[in-house]
Amino acid sequence: MRSRTSAGTPGDPINLGVEGARAAILAAFQKSDWVPADPLSPRNDARLALDFVLHRSYPRAPVSRLYLFGRPEDLAVEHELGAVSRRDHARFWDTHRRDPRTHLELWIGDASRDTGVEVALSHGIPVGTTHHISPFVDAERRRIVATLRRAGVVAAVVMEPGIGPTLLGHNGAGDPFVTDGRAAVIVLTQPYPPRVTPVRGSQVIVNRGKVWGGALA
Repeated sequence: MRSRTSAGTPGDPINLGVEGARAAILAAFQKSDWVPADPLSPRNDARLALDFVLHRSYPRAPVSRLYLFGRPEDLAVEHELGAVSRRDHARFWDTHRRDPRTHLELWIGDASRDTGVEVALSHGIPVGTTHHISPFVDAERRRIVATLRRAGVVAAVVMEPGIGPTLLGHNGAGDPFVTDGRAAVIVLTQPYPPRVTPVRGSQVIVNRGKVWGGALA
């Protein structure tokens, strides 16, 4: 499965999943020094373009919209890497499904590392941008898993099938990518109430696969 641009062009591969509430996902990433992206708007995009030209930081710079389930992402998070042109980022869509064993919401998404910015000019004035990604999207998937594990917010990680092995993929901006085609589903730790036994990793794996298959159907 892949996200799509507003024109229907295949976008980035779905390579991540998270089990947890929206607030828990945001808290997990913020504990790892990631922040929510500002909404995409003409004003914010123009600011991003100007900050790039002036070599300024914009840690909450908007991400371009991609579509899944007929709608743009429900949530986007990022971590700037010293410049507005370089950042790790991820988009997530709420599948409106829950794992029957953990009772946690399932979100799926795409993650990649931005390595450059193309600025659109109008009469010599920056008015918009397009980021370009590193082709190694699996490295970004592993990086996010490792980052959240270091933050102590991961109960289990389950690898699920995605788009399949791809050596010559291209996203909606024409950027090449290579991937083993799998997605890492991260089950976030939860504050369990009294008399409820925490779910073991193996139980998560068995039940997760059923929900993942349904979400991608």
